[in-house]
Amino acid sequence: VVFLDLADVRTPERFQTELAIALGIRGTPLQRLADIVEYLRPKRLLLTLDHCEHLVPAGIAIVRLLLRECPYLRILSGSRVPWRGGMGEKVIATPPLSIPPLSILRHPPSYLVLTLPNWASVRLFLSEATNVQSDFRLTEKNALSIAQLCRRLDGLPLAILLMAGWANTLTPAEMLVEMETEQDILSSSEMDDITPYRSLHSSIDVSYRHLLPEIQRCLYHLSVFRGGWTMEVAEKVCGEAF
Repeated sequence: VVFLDLADVRTPERFQTELAIALGIRGTPLQRLADIVEYLRPKRLLLTLDHCEHLVPAGIAIVRLLLRECPYLRILSGSRVPWRGGMGEKVIATPPLSIPPLSILRHPPSYLVLTLPNWASVRLFLSEATNVQSDFRLTEKNALSIAQLCRRLDGLPLAILLMAGWANTLTPAEMLVEMETEQDILSSSEMDDITPYRSLHSSIDVSYRHLLPEIQRCLYHLSVFRGGWTMEVAEKVCGEAF
């Protein structure tokens, strides 16, 4: 398995360069793609590419070539948009993690301790909180707050990871209080300032800036709604931008 993060890759040429580095291939730029194909052709390999949306559709030709010339190669691509390159692609949507239902909040703490780990968002929160605070545990004292946090964060993995990263500083109840203030608690001081995942706001901003201008205008107009909208009202609000 070879993993390649393409978050900062914008051109097919850079894609070839980063892929060659990940595979440990050295050579001249003119022969780079040929060297990659020659290296991969006999290998049974899973190439995992993350943040591919920057290369769609510019990188389709490279991906199609690799799949055509390397019969044992499989590619797992993480992207906000599909390749749609006629390559037998199977698109699997990744929804938010499951969250505790509202009804569960009415149960006693002892019941919450037993049942909350059934939801993926809670399991992720507990796992990350334990990473930063080794003695962190789901208890009757914090169970309700953890359930409320996971619900407030809509099961979004990045938001849960950022929030749980404060477990060595704040209790889950204190995290809820901080969410009510204007402080940007959904950020991390442990990550580099240039990474788009240092905060939830920066991650959303990166996604927004890569949208087509007309889609940006639609989102701008739709931001007046809270809790969703219908097609009819969206057409009225967005007008020609829709």
